[in-house]
Amino acid sequence: MDQLQLLLNQAHGWAVKHLLRGLQQLTLEDLDELERIAGEASQLQLAFMSELLEHFIKEARQVVLGGDQEEAMLFHYARLVQYVEQSGILKDEAYENA
Repeated sequence: MDQLQLLLNQAHGWAVKHLLRGLQQLTLEDLDELERIAGEASQLQLAFMSELLEHFIKEARQVVLGGDQEEAMLFHYARLVQYVEQSGILKDEAYENA
């Protein structure tokens, strides 16, 4: 599996796991994991994916710390998931492993 596909699968797995658990249950540790994925996206020169991740992380961090940015967080979550799913690179294994 190439690095790009692995990264997209990681982002997808993270998104599904936290959607099932509940986005309101996010912790700073969850966001640290997503920041690692954002760093890898940056290293692979995936500027748009990195930007989507950073926007979500920013809004989610505010929610985790007690802010009321839930609507903005959900908007950025939806954009991120849509990007990953429409990338056309995800294979069926990604859904099985999530």
